[in-house]
Amino acid sequence: MNWIRSGRCHDGSCVAVAHGDGHVHVADEHGHTIRLDPETWATVVDGIHAGHTNPLPHTICIGASEVSWTGVRPDNPNRLATLQYTRAEWDTFVDGVHTGDFDAINA
Repeated sequence: MNWIRSGRCHDGSCVAVAHGDGHVHVADEHGHTIRLDPETWATVVDGIHAGHTNPLPHTICIGASEVSWTGVRPDNPNRLATLQYTRAEWDTFVDGVHTGDFDAINA
């Protein structure tokens, strides 16, 4: 899989996204990964474009200094994993969505 990060990500500790096996995979800097169906990914991207602070309030928790995103593990769809990001990493991801850095994922 080709992992994509925002063009504003300079140190590698950012939200990473890849498309593979009919799903969208999202990873954190610790190598933890969750798997989304294409419709859920579209909800995230569309929500960010629409200006929603939190496009998936049931699975994404946005705090003042950190963000957690819970989803299905790609290696075991019966188990969940939670990704952890700093607020700066999340903001870089949101900026990348706005500037089209992740548009190839939507293909």
